[in-house]
This record gives sequence, C-alpha cells and structure tokens, in this order.
Amino acid sequence: MSELNVKQVECVNCGAKIDIRTGLRMKTFACEYCGSVCENDEVKYIQDQHELKHKFAPLSFLKLGMKANFLDSEYQIVGRVRYTGGEYESTETWSWDDWFLISPTGFPLWISEDETGFFLTKVYNPSTFHDPYTLSSNYFVDDKQYQVEDRAFSTLEYIEGELTWRAVPGEVVNYIEAKSGDNSTFTIEYSDSEVQYYTAEKLSLAQLKEAFGKDVVDAKMVQQKMEKKPAKPVPWLVIAIIAFIVAGISFFLFLTLKQSGDEVFKGTVPERVYVKSSLRTTKFTITDKKTNEKTFQITKGSLTKFAFQSGDFPYRRSRVKEVGWWVSGDLYEVNPKGADKYITTVNADFWKAHGRDGGESWSESKKTDFVYLKGLKKGKVYYFKLTAGANKTNGKRYNRNVKLALTVRQNVWYPKPFLYLAIVLGIIGGIILIIFIAIRHDDD
Repeated sequence: MSELNVKQVECVNCGAKIDIRTGLRMKTFACEYCGSVCENDEVKYIQDQHELKHKFAPLSFLKLGMKANFLDSEYQIVGRVRYTGGEYESTETWSWDDWFLISPTGFPLWISEDETGFFLTKVYNPSTFHDPYTLSSNYFVDDKQYQVEDRAFSTLEYIEGELTWRAVPGEVVNYIEAKSGDNSTFTIEYSDSEVQYYTAEKLSLAQLKEAFGKDVVDAKMVQQKMEKKPAKPVPWLVIAIIAFIVAGISFFLFLTLKQSGDEVFKGTVPERVYVKSSLRTTKFTITDKKTNEKTFQITKGSLTKFAFQSGDFPYRRSRVKEVGWWVSGDLYEVNPKGADKYITTVNADFWKAHGRDGGESWSESKKTDFVYLKGLKKGKVYYFKLTAGANKTNGKRYNRNVKLALTVRQNVWYPKPFLYLAIVLGIIGGIILIIFIAIRHDDD
C-alpha cells in the first residue's frame, strides 16, 4: 500500500511534535501527549488524556495507523471520534466510534463501530434536498426506500488523531437514521447552519478480513458483535403509557379483590346503638329474633374480612363541624363443652364532617371500615361482643342513635397492595409524562 505523506506540526500547548497525514486538509488534531484538541495554532479544548484514553479505549482491534483496502482504493485510519447518542424522549444512551480513513488522493471514509458490528460510511450528495425539519417516516435515495428508525442526537466525547473538519468535545449534532431492507443506512446530520448526508453498508467478517488482512482481524470478537442485537432505548412516553396501563390493571384488581371471598355472615343490630357521653360506652351484640347471639363458621381460606358499616348519623351542622363514633369488637370462639374462648379485638371508626371553602359548602364521611384477620380455624364457630362510644369534637361527645351492620367474608384476598401500586405507578407515569411534554416543548 502507498503511504500518506507525513508532516509534523507542533502542539501549541505542550510543544510535542505530532505527525499529520492529511496535509492542508487537516482542520482538527488531538495531541497524544497532553490531550489538547487544536485547530492549527489554537488550542480549542484540553482532554484529560490519562483518564479518557482508558475510558474511551477502542472497542475492537481497530487502531490509528492501520491500513485497509476499500472501494478498490487504499486507505489509512488517521482519526477516531467517540460519540454518545440519545433520544429526545428517553434517558437511555448508547456509544459508538467513528474511525476516520483517508486515501492518498484525499477521499474520506468512516468505519462506524458499535456493539453490533462495523459499518462503512461515506458522504452522499443527493440530487434532491431532504429537509430534516420536515417530519417523514421514509426517504427515497437512489431508488431505494429507507424507513426512519431514529430521530436523535449525538454528543462528541473524545477525539484521537486528526480530522479534516472542525470538531471539539462536547458539541452536539442532531441526526436522523433510516434503514432499508438490506440493512444499509441513510443518515442526515444537521444543525442550524449545515446539513450533511451519509450512506452506510454493514461490513461482514469476510469483508473486514479482505480489507485489513485475515491475520489482523479478531474473527471471534467480530462474530460476537454481529450476533448481538442492538439494545434500543425505551422512550419516556412508552414508559409512561406502560405505567398508566399497569396502574389501571392494579386498580381494577383492587376493586375486584375487595369483593373476593364467600359471605358467611351478615347481620344488623336490631336496635340503634345509643352513644352518649353520660353513658361513656354502650355494650351490645348482634342477635337474631330470639335474642340469641348470631354466629358464623369459617370453612375455608386463611384470611377473613370484617366489614363494619354505620348508618347515617345526623348532627346539627351549625354547632359541630365534625362528629363520629367508634366500635370495638371482642371476637369469641364457641366452645360447646365449656366457656367460649376469647380470640382477639378488632376496632372500627366512623366520622362525618362539613364546612365551607371559598364560599362553597362541602361534606365528607367515612361510614364503612374494614378489618382483616388471618388464622381463624376452619370448622370453628365465632361471634362478637361489641362496645361503642362517641368521638370527642371540640370537647363534646356525639350523642345519637346509630345503626350498625356487620358482614363477614371468608377466603378473601387483601387488596390494598394493588391500590398502593396503582397510586405509585400513576404518580410515576404522571411525572414521566410531564418531563416528556417539557422536553418536547423545549425542542419546539
């Protein structure tokens, strides 16, 4: 292979002699000693050469100075740029290297290398202008259809060697990438002042061996790259939609599981429960018409649900803004041969409130309370002894007659985790959606 003419220039920052092979075409070079990125006699950026040289080490066997044969011409690698890409609506990123090759006649090529393989890229001069700011899902180039896969941006992270264009770490380039059925690529890179077009073809292992020599190419590594499928980032909007869908499913499960199980008891206190401050508490049981205590039997399942429901409790709206009462139930297991066995105590409370806010009246209430118990024995019979009392509000107790109903369901599921999951996912989806809208607004 013919050699590129070598010319030495002096690094403005450290004074080291740097070999240049692109001659007068050179616009940017990086000093391999101090990391300075220079444009002729001006330092534009200083890279931390010790750290970044290892952090952004080459991804494969390719390196500066290597020679190859492409398109019936001889080329030499003279530069490398590491890019990090990202989509506007996603936090995911990916990286790749663009290896810059040039022929003795000055014709440029690039080998783009990522985790999935190698792509031979060249400048394309279309006969028709393709406006990157006009949304399109397809492009037609040389009678070939390309379908848009990415509208994204790339950030230049690191420069090695020399380039025939001005570049500096940190600069951002927008791009559109479209692919055809034969896996070739059409790319538009654009900024406010410039639009550049490229076409690329994926290189096979055989083509790499032919270009660089079979003894140079790491065949095993190349094969592993080509068999690896690209990991596409998940857009924020998709994540938000998934979060909302799962939140909806979780809420549906919550509503469904609230009604799970089999009803084994439903009873109402025959007389209203009188809660009065002078009595402090009222003791009572739920009985049948013969005033016998109503019982229930557990036959299956490990979790039992008790639903206490209060009837409406009136109060004078002008005097008290919030009133309520509570009920405490001692659960007993029936023992046919002796004294009944005390199992546990469950508690429920009920309240009602009203007020005015901004000139408008409002009212809220809680008339149902749920208690879940685990471990009641199958085949055993149970009943409650109940105690009720009034809550204190502004130093006063609520004195009223109220109705109480109790429903017991066996073999139930505990639904609240699904409610909590729905709330959390709904909040996460909402936050992601707000971020997505904000990013789109900034792009506009």
